[in-house]
Amino acid sequence: MKSNTMTNETDDNVTRDDLLHGELKLWQHRHGYRYSVDALLLADFAMELARGARVLDLGTGAGTVALILAARGKVERMVGVEVQEGLARRAEQNAENNKTNPPVEIVRGDALEMASRFGPSSFDLVVTNPPYRELGAGKPSPHPERAIARSEVKMSLGPWLAAAMELVGRSGGVCLVYPVDREARLMRVVEELGLFIARRSYAIDRPGGARKLVLLDLRARACPTSDLAEVPIETDDGKFSLDGYR
Repeated sequence: MKSNTMTNETDDNVTRDDLLHGELKLWQHRHGYRYSVDALLLADFAMELARGARVLDLGTGAGTVALILAARGKVERMVGVEVQEGLARRAEQNAENNKTNPPVEIVRGDALEMASRFGPSSFDLVVTNPPYRELGAGKPSPHPERAIARSEVKMSLGPWLAAAMELVGRSGGVCLVYPVDREARLMRVVEELGLFIARRSYAIDRPGGARKLVLLDLRARACPTSDLAEVPIETDDGKFSLDGYR
């Protein structure tokens, strides 16, 4: 496997995985943070808002959601932001190797710096799969890349969502995915920030099964909440229910 923009990593540490039935190829660290169904659900949930929009993926990881939206969302612009150097390098490689239209732009930096970098209200849509474990809550992953991606090592949920909302202002939206077992905390933060839920959906493990993830479409302006149908993560025969993702 050719390693275009990767540095300080051998081919043995990196896998090349199919995404969208091979439409996209994703380079990922074998033992680091890897995309999961969260990213696929988030991309699907945000797809209808992405058309013709300026979109920013906050905490893009290896670029999974950004690549899907750039390939299928008919976006005007697609930017992925990642603070971790290793993940940002892989996102840059994935953006280079997958010729989406428009191409995915990768920015290395902290989420709190993005409004000053791009300007407030500079995007129509932010998508994000924020770290969900509070510091001290449970045992963090021994792998630093996974620990930072999943736990609030760099930033807590409130400032993260506030930064996302500043990027879209009062006319845009923020779509996020979060574990159901931490939904009460998420809702407290949403209320504290004075945000409104435009759309809400739950991902269940299988048809008729338990809720695992909640997806929210947040706005700064008051709006009615549309509760969408629950999305089974897997069908009864164990296959992903989202068409085209595996």
